[in-house]
Amino acid sequence: MVEVLASRDYKASADKVWQKIRSFTGLADWLPGVKCEASDGGKTRKLTMPTGAVIVETLEKFDEASRSYGYTIVTGPLPVKDYHSEIRVVPRTEGCTVEWRGRFEAVGPEAVAKGVIEGVYKGGLAALGVAVGG
Repeated sequence: MVEVLASRDYKASADKVWQKIRSFTGLADWLPGVKCEASDGGKTRKLTMPTGAVIVETLEKFDEASRSYGYTIVTGPLPVKDYHSEIRVVPRTEGCTVEWRGRFEAVGPEAVAKGVIEGVYKGGLAALGVAVGG
């Protein structure tokens, strides 16, 4: 099992950042170029990437108190299987930290799969910084 963790500190409050990312099907609100279609009462999202690639994900857990949710990939072109991820907003004295972690089995070389997922997380966290104003 491969594990990846990316985190980023923000000047914005944990509440502000959580309000931006708390909607599982609201990914397009902070990740430019991604289109998101909800189904199953908001528990499933179909993401269409700028490249046209499609990823379907299912919400597995949601915890308002800890400002976190976890999800799995059902289908998609990423070089992973048995993918489980969690995103969490952690308050700090000033601002907050967002942690995005995943664990999965690599399809193909482990280093390639790990690099792809790290790139997704780091790019997403950078976009979130723009969306919340740092």
